[in-house]
Amino acid sequence: MIPKEQILDRIHDIPTLPTVYTTVSKAMEDPYITNEKIAEIISADQLSSFKILRVVNSPLFGFRGKIDTITQAILYLGHNEVKNILFTVSLLKIMPGSKILSALKPVDLWAHSISVGVISRIIGGEIKDKKIENYFLAGVLHDFGKLLFIEYMSKEYAEALDIAQKNKIEISAVEADKFGITHAELGAKLSEKWKLPEIIINTLKNHHKGTSDLPSQENLVAAVHIGDIASKLLSLGYSGDPVIKKPVNTAWRKLSLPEDFFTNNRKKIILEYEHIFKMLMIN
Repeated sequence: MIPKEQILDRIHDIPTLPTVYTTVSKAMEDPYITNEKIAEIISADQLSSFKILRVVNSPLFGFRGKIDTITQAILYLGHNEVKNILFTVSLLKIMPGSKILSALKPVDLWAHSISVGVISRIIGGEIKDKKIENYFLAGVLHDFGKLLFIEYMSKEYAEALDIAQKNKIEISAVEADKFGITHAELGAKLSEKWKLPEIIINTLKNHHKGTSDLPSQENLVAAVHIGDIASKLLSLGYSGDPVIKKPVNTAWRKLSLPEDFFTNNRKKIILEYEHIFKMLMIN
């Protein structure tokens, strides 16, 4: 087993988040900041602004009219939702993606992750969670630890993927045995370093369990857990897992989704995933 500390040392030089995200986050701490000022900061990064507007104009975010400016996006979606979309855009910028494994390509993993973000947010809308702004980001980030393994431990992770495939077992089990840390735990550790909200960190850590020790975070953890499995069943991208496990009963019961939820929303999920994946992956 490779010592966990050695793994954490290897990702110590993970790139910092782009200045636009850190500046916006800092500005939003000011209770007197105006939407216009936040929009001015974001708009200084033209590519980020373009992507945010393309994403927020997706039906996923529920607006019939067209949002033409970042100020409008902030007004309709709120500070946190816009900041979370900006984080997603920023993340795609900083991850090099130079390591490509035959068993798991970063673009396929991003496709899976974005689809889980879409499905999780649709679930959040269905259950009318007041903190719906966290659903898309948590879904997109849930497998981020795998990207770290691919980028910083490509040879060892290729071996782990091969073991999982040959034995038809979950990649998390191989990670725990080979590295002493899973992609869920690794992603959560980096999220702590980036000072993301506790609810996001907790969701990354527990998305395979489908449950949380904190009642206020149970809905989000359950939604990402179900979204992850649904994405695999719909073959949206590829997560590197050769097996698809059944959802945890407590997660399904917690969300109380209608039995025909995925039958009724299948077309919407696929269309929204295709739209947002295309928008986010534009260089």
